[in-house]
Amino acid sequence: RDELADRFGPLPLAVSYLLEVMAVRLQLKSLLIREVEFDGRKLIVAFHPKTPVSPDIIVALIRKEPRKYQFTPDYRLLGEVSDTSFEGILTELRNVLKRLG
Repeated sequence: RDELADRFGPLPLAVSYLLEVMAVRLQLKSLLIREVEFDGRKLIVAFHPKTPVSPDIIVALIRKEPRKYQFTPDYRLLGEVSDTSFEGILTELRNVLKRLG
């Protein structure tokens, strides 16, 4: 990011978003997360059955905020999102990934 800014000047918003999404994709891959969706209210994180994320971490997340998070039998973590802007969704996803990894 810094190299790009040094070479080309201030980055356009689209480029900043692209770099953020690429960084998130690397995290998703390392945690064996198959898919991330947003349905307009909830962030949906679909895990591969062999994810390295400990079930204890997911249970602790749900116990800490039971009204915000749910887990489904098909390995999906659902989380309520209060700020539905792109930045808000990305921030919520980053927070969830930080807690999981």
